Amino acid sequence: MLSNKPWDTAAGVAIAREAGARVVDADGSEHTFQSRVPIATSPTLYDAVIDLVRVALSDTNSTI
Repeated sequence: MLSNKPWDTAAGVAIAREAGARVVDADGSEHTFQSRVPIATSPTLYDAVIDLVRVALSDTNSTI
């Protein structure tokens, strides 16, 4: 999801964290209410997912 408001993602973030997921923003920083692109991933896949997101963003010359 892109460009969300905190109330759009708060429940999903809480559920994901309770299930053991790591929830971050597109730049890999921990998710906060100011995050624009929430990404939830298992801790073991975190590095691979963030690497893929960085490649995708650099390929499109996009900033989120």
